[in-house]
Amino acid sequence: MVRIGLFIAGEKGISCLNAVSDLCNNNPNFKLNYVVAARDKNVINDYFEEIKTVCKQNSYLFFERTNELKIESDADIMFAIGWRWIIHHNIEKLIVFHDSILPELRGFNPLVTSLIEGYNEIGVTAIKADKEFDKGNIVGIKKTKIAYPIKIEKAIAVVSKLYAELLMEVLEKKANNSLLEIIQDESIASYSLWRDEEDYTIDWSQSAERIVRTIDALGFPYKGAKLTMENKTIRVLEALVIDDLKIINRDYGKILYIDSNCPVVVCGERLLKITKAIYEEDGLYVNFNKLRIRL
Repeated sequence: MVRIGLFIAGEKGISCLNAVSDLCNNNPNFKLNYVVAARDKNVINDYFEEIKTVCKQNSYLFFERTNELKIESDADIMFAIGWRWIIHHNIEKLIVFHDSILPELRGFNPLVTSLIEGYNEIGVTAIKADKEFDKGNIVGIKKTKIAYPIKIEKAIAVVSKLYAELLMEVLEKKANNSLLEIIQDESIASYSLWRDEEDYTIDWSQSAERIVRTIDALGFPYKGAKLTMENKTIRVLEALVIDDLKIINRDYGKILYIDSNCPVVVCGERLLKITKAIYEEDGLYVNFNKLRIRL
């Protein structure tokens, strides 16, 4: 019997929990020994309550992550899925799932970064836990092509499905003693930096295409790309790229004209039309009716 421990968070976490639960309920060779879940204040829905409910319904041993939490694992294999915190114990048993096709985009927010940068593939890599920065040996990869425009909500759903599929493959190989490890190629390694609230601010000096990808990548379940207008913070939910015009005194961030309450803004390359935006304070939709505004 393969005894499983899960450290999970978010939509990817609940997707994998449901997959493992189905596996254990239908195959006596697998048992889910415990689940550790974490809250995440940086997203609108962190799926913590959903994870807790599934564990209660199936009588799984459940823990909420705290800074003091330490589990003396009785699992044969442990998985960290959607997990952003250090696990200090039994790391020789730990498999970490990472939101990129390693060794590309090691580090933080790799899925968001890949969408902003316009990557044509997204995926997940399962690696052995390692004390160095996402450098563990690879035990599995799942990936898929994508087309733009694509919002982060859809990308997370796509990746969550890949997570569950890859988890099943890894568990099957663990049960068959056929889990192989591949050393990462350092010559093609790249990194993705952490993001904070400042990184949600739209940089109008960038191309309109890149700004639209940024808006789509920072949308629900995240707070949304933002701008400031008349001392109020606005979250931009949707935007379109507009063909450029010959602007002699190009000044990024100025509204060029307004089309049906939708401002067309000057960018580093081409123009961008904001089609949906809300005030952060109250969630009301923004009615853009002033032309002489710098965003």
